[in-house]
Amino acid sequence: DVYELHLNAVDDVTYQIAIRGLMAEVYQGSLGDHQRAIESLLPVLELDPLHAVTLKTLAGLYDELEDWASRGEAFLSGTAAVLSPVGTMLRGNAEITFGDGQPGVNTLRLRESLVSIQNGSDADPHGWRTTVRS
Repeated sequence: DVYELHLNAVDDVTYQIAIRGLMAEVYQGSLGDHQRAIESLLPVLELDPLHAVTLKTLAGLYDELEDWASRGEAFLSGTAAVLSPVGTMLRGNAEITFGDGQPGVNTLRLRESLVSIQNGSDADPHGWRTTVRS
C-alpha cells in the first residue's frame, strides 16, 4: 500500500494515528472491508496502546464480526477469487463458531455461482473473465 509506505517514512506519531484512523474509516465505511480496517488500526496500538478512539473502533469492528457469527454464516474471499467458508474464528482466546461450524447454504450458493462464472458454465454479466492465450 502506498499509504503504508508513506506512514513508515513519517516520524510524527500524531499524524500516523490520524491517517490510520482515516484509512480505517474508508475501509470500513466506503469499502465495507472490516479486515483491512482492523489491519490499519492495529499499528496505532503499537504507537499508543491506550488510544481510546482506536480501542473503541476496534471493539465495534470485532463486535460486528461476532454479530455475523451469531447469524450463522461467514466466508472469506481474496484476490485469487476464491470463496472459502469459515466455520470458526478466534478472537483472543475465545473461539466464535458460525452456525454449526459447517458451510452455510448462502456461502455454498455464492461459491457455486463464482466457480460457474470462472469455468464458463454460467454467463459473466460483470465482465470478470478474460481469455488468456499462450
